[in-house]
Amino acid sequence: MRLHSPAFEKSIRRRVRREVRASKTHRRSARAARRRRQSVLLLPLLRPLLSLALVSAVVHAFRATGHITAALAVITMWTAALAFFEARRLLVTLYASPDLAALMLLPITAGRVFLWQWQKFTRSSAWNLLDPMAGYLAVASLQPGTSWSWMLAAPAAVATWGASRALAIGGAAFLPRFPYPLASGLCVVIGLCLFAGREWIGAPAVQLLDQTATFLNLIIPTGWAAALYQALTPGGDLVLLCLLLPGAALLASIRLSRARLLASYQFGEVLQPQAHDLLPGTPPEAAQPLSEAPDTPHRVGLSEVEDLLRSRAFFKEPTWPTQGPLERLLWRWLTPRERALSEMTHPDGLRLTPAWTRILRLLAIAVLAAFLTGYIMPSARTLVLAIGLFFTGCYALACVLTSGRAFQPVPMGGLTIPFYVGFGVGYRELSRLLFKYSLIQGPCLLLYAVAAGWATALLVGWPVTNTLFIAIKAGALLMISRLLLVTASFSAGTNDTAMMRMRSFVLVVGLLGTVLVFVGLGAAFLFVPVPWVALTCGTLATLVAYTFHRFYGWCYSTGRFDLMSMTRS
Repeated sequence: MRLHSPAFEKSIRRRVRREVRASKTHRRSARAARRRRQSVLLLPLLRPLLSLALVSAVVHAFRATGHITAALAVITMWTAALAFFEARRLLVTLYASPDLAALMLLPITAGRVFLWQWQKFTRSSAWNLLDPMAGYLAVASLQPGTSWSWMLAAPAAVATWGASRALAIGGAAFLPRFPYPLASGLCVVIGLCLFAGREWIGAPAVQLLDQTATFLNLIIPTGWAAALYQALTPGGDLVLLCLLLPGAALLASIRLSRARLLASYQFGEVLQPQAHDLLPGTPPEAAQPLSEAPDTPHRVGLSEVEDLLRSRAFFKEPTWPTQGPLERLLWRWLTPRERALSEMTHPDGLRLTPAWTRILRLLAIAVLAAFLTGYIMPSARTLVLAIGLFFTGCYALACVLTSGRAFQPVPMGGLTIPFYVGFGVGYRELSRLLFKYSLIQGPCLLLYAVAAGWATALLVGWPVTNTLFIAIKAGALLMISRLLLVTASFSAGTNDTAMMRMRSFVLVVGLLGTVLVFVGLGAAFLFVPVPWVALTCGTLATLVAYTFHRFYGWCYSTGRFDLMSMTRS
């Protein structure tokens, strides 16, 4: 599909070059754009380094355990983590790509726009084939004298890549509201922690991997190709060939997921029926849904409008649709100014109670599944619990760290500004509102931490008291980290590090140093057994985060940064 004319593009480029040569300002801007474009073009050259990291992990797992199954399990977990990144990228490509602003001006249908964006996603996802290909070639090299392993490496890599892609597309189609950015970020954090702490947690992690490798390759769809690869090699278990059927069904689901995405894809402005006029003080629940609104909605008469103006009733505060006790407590805690800001961050209201009810229900299901799995394969009990804690933890983080639409990037004339900038909102007042969002969920987060810690201690066999204390301190550390995360959200929408200046260098070094100090103090707060030392480290971590937050707020409020950034594509 071609949405462009080569001859027209060629003539436009020639005219643009003439205009750029005639202006000194345009030449300076063109050089800056060329430097940014060169930095973007260097990214594909760095992509193979990730494949080398996977090869290193595969070789280390085999040498530490002596089992090919453990090496294949590393490929399984790596490609499963890639599915979170791919699902996030697919949703961004379809709904938040910079190309959409230009495509909106063309006389084309939503289906054509979808096909154009789908082709972009498909081309870029081909890079992920490097990882399983490198991993299976490394596994084949670890089995000397078996030429059959080399022959199966390429088909197994393609099947694993296809399974990861099917999971990503299916997740974007059927679970679009899952916090994929948080899940992908957690995968990166877990990987960095395993690499940095390999001297302390490397041996237990490898032992757990060795015990649960077979189970991993069976329950994770990206491991089905690995199980088939091992079954077809000399000495393999041919019973695993039964995985061909679910593997083929998974690959065939790509067509269904793509059709679902295309059917629900809406490109352009969404027009809603006119709503009824609501008098001040009318609860939102009394409004008729827009989908059921008649063609001629009810309108307030002129005399009623005059009465509202005379009585000044139109100044009455709006009411927030409440769903449970958390929403009611938060609404009472917010000031009038913060209630107005909450309509900017969450126009449809904040749903906290239903979200936490769902999280605790999913946690109970995960604990029950781990308990039942222990009867079949005791070594896999920890793995099932870890998977359940990962998914419920992603949902919990999405609730606690919610910012709504506040930092949503908005393209404007070649620049990008955060959504909150258009409302004249200050750094401190928006930060205070977001902190209240997090603090009001403290009891729910504490309940989740206690339940997760108790389940971990019961199923894994750790000391109950120590595990509960670590879980509670992890929840407290998450609340403290909100200071740094809010600062990072503000920084992402400014040009504080856009140009190489001494101020930008000092800011980057200060931010990285603050994060490293905070992580070190936070780790000591979690794992040091001496109470007064752990409390001191937790207090220092809080002071470090709060000090940097206030320092950045001072720089922000004194106009040190522009609240805009150049688009990167």
